[in-house]
Amino acid sequence: MKKHVWISGLSLALAFVWGCAGPVGPAGAAGEPGTNGEQGDPGATGSRGAAGAQGAAGAQGAAGAQGAAGQQGAAGQQGAAGAQGAAGAQGDTGLPGADGQDGVVPAVLPTWVTFHGRSYAEWSKAWWQWSNSMAGGAGHPLFDEIGTDVGAGQDGPVWFLGGIFNVSGTTTRTITVPVETTLFFPIMNMGSNNVDEDPLYDCAGLQDRAALFSVNPIEPVLEIDGVPVTDMYRQYVESQGCYTLDYVANAPNGAADGSAGSALMADNGYYAAIQPFAAGSVHTLHFTGGYVFTLAEHGFDYVFSLDITYNVTVEDAPSWTTP
Repeated sequence: MKKHVWISGLSLALAFVWGCAGPVGPAGAAGEPGTNGEQGDPGATGSRGAAGAQGAAGAQGAAGAQGAAGQQGAAGQQGAAGAQGAAGAQGDTGLPGADGQDGVVPAVLPTWVTFHGRSYAEWSKAWWQWSNSMAGGAGHPLFDEIGTDVGAGQDGPVWFLGGIFNVSGTTTRTITVPVETTLFFPIMNMGSNNVDEDPLYDCAGLQDRAALFSVNPIEPVLEIDGVPVTDMYRQYVESQGCYTLDYVANAPNGAADGSAGSALMADNGYYAAIQPFAAGSVHTLHFTGGYVFTLAEHGFDYVFSLDITYNVTVEDAPSWTTP
């Protein structure tokens, strides 16, 4: 009996800019010390003059203890607009802005957001459908090691990227994508389906099996233009129950005899959706990750790893139309 578990390749940090502290008010000037009284002329008996003990204001000059406003300058605790950078909540792309910079720097969308009408789980399902809508091998974007076939099967404002079906799990692709396009991909993911299974698993069984084989992840890492995205473990996504995977003849995750068909499936993984880059810009995406399989947990010892780089150029004008 075949055990169909599939592995395939491929954060919002909310930043707040705090206001600067206000200046401390100037310290009050010390009061002028009082002058000592003049010593009286000696009396007839030679003992002491009449006012010889102390001058009238000799103890302390007026206002000598503290100058006015000496403790704290006005607005000294927090500068204006200190809680959030201006326009930090919404970038001009219609998706959350990054670090309060009005969407200039693309951010990885958090897994709880809905973008272009779908949740992360729905987009992960669409990713698997996309991958299996084409025969594996030449012409398939996940078998392409240089980026020539990146546009295959892509349609609309979200494009899918991914890992590589090769021996090393390493590749560098150079691609061009339309402007205003969100890039969606797994750092690594795991799918379990009923292709060629007899007897068939129910949905709970497929979910359990997908979870079992993803129990020991190698830390998912994503860098955008050399800057690491903080804590990609937060980008974990699993399917909402199970769904039907449709696959064409000779699809990467299809039947062993090469026939087309459909099967129940569950999946999970660490995904990233990157806001659109600026028109005409050039960027680098680099991601690594994998899974460790052990004899005790999975029946075999094996380490699966990926190291993928995309050199991305963005076109100057859209090449897709919104349905």
